[in-house]
Amino acid sequence: MIIRSPKLLIAVLLLLAVSTTATPCAIALDKAKAAAATAQQAASALERGDHKQAAHLYLEAYKLDPATSDYLYGAARESQAVGDADRAEELYKQYLGLGGTDPKRTDNARRFIGELRADAKGREAEVTRSRGDGALAAQLYREAWTLDGTRVAYLVRGARAAQDARNTALAVELLQLFLRHAPAGDPDRAEVKARLDSLQRETPAVTGAQAAPARAPEAPRGDAAIAKPADTLTATAPTSRPSRVPAWIALGSGGALVVAGAGIWASTLGDRSALETALTQRQNGLISGVTLADAQSRNQSIITRNVAAGIAGGVGVAAVGLGLWLWFSGSEMSVAPVMSGNGVALVGQW
Repeated sequence: MIIRSPKLLIAVLLLLAVSTTATPCAIALDKAKAAAATAQQAASALERGDHKQAAHLYLEAYKLDPATSDYLYGAARESQAVGDADRAEELYKQYLGLGGTDPKRTDNARRFIGELRADAKGREAEVTRSRGDGALAAQLYREAWTLDGTRVAYLVRGARAAQDARNTALAVELLQLFLRHAPAGDPDRAEVKARLDSLQRETPAVTGAQAAPARAPEAPRGDAAIAKPADTLTATAPTSRPSRVPAWIALGSGGALVVAGAGIWASTLGDRSALETALTQRQNGLISGVTLADAQSRNQSIITRNVAAGIAGGVGVAAVGLGLWLWFSGSEMSVAPVMSGNGVALVGQW
């Protein structure tokens, strides 16, 4: 169909534009309505106390309508309520990344992340204390309180763990932190104050005992001198002159091995040449200078001797290197007589 009227053409174009624009808008509106209905189902589940179902439905609502970040916040909050700490922290972080417009919920999300991390650290401290490591558990409890300053109960638990480890100073420090940061109406304040007073009364004695410097034992005097056992060695200064025997031994044996390796390797050169010559002798296109079995045997012998030559040469070079090091490093060996209760012994010294 050909449209010849300009007015009719403009009307058709306007109709097409309205229809193509209205379709996505209608879809978005339908998703928003579906998301709102899903969120209402989540609220109903929450009223029934089904936090797990509520978390699932809030997340579904957010998937339908990502523009409404409150749904994501609801999913995080209910995940935290059911104890899914990792999932809750992930959703809180995602919510904060969206830059929510509700300042109160943004602050709450940050605070809840701190609570989740503090609780995780507190559980780690409990496990550590159950294993008998009170000192480490006390430090972990303190870290848990640092992550969430409102969880002052962790300080009291840390003090108990420190007492388990007989670390009175750390227990006193944690109890003092509790009294400084706990609310005035905290029911544990009176008990903590009494325990702190008791520990502080014990601390001077404990601190004094720990601070007393260790004194060196006094040398025995007169008849109190303790006799040495009969087999105790009384070393005297070496009387022999420094010897370079180890260096000579290493150099001599290393040189001998290098020469032997070179000799073995040289002997294989003639055998290798003879074998190659025999393999070139042909009659009627076939090798006639040597049989297959003889060629294999001779080749294996050459290989074995080459390996032996390599090993001997390598060990010899290493021995020569050791000998040179002993010679130039000034390493010396001396032999000295040593008197003992059972006689005389010879002691070598490097």
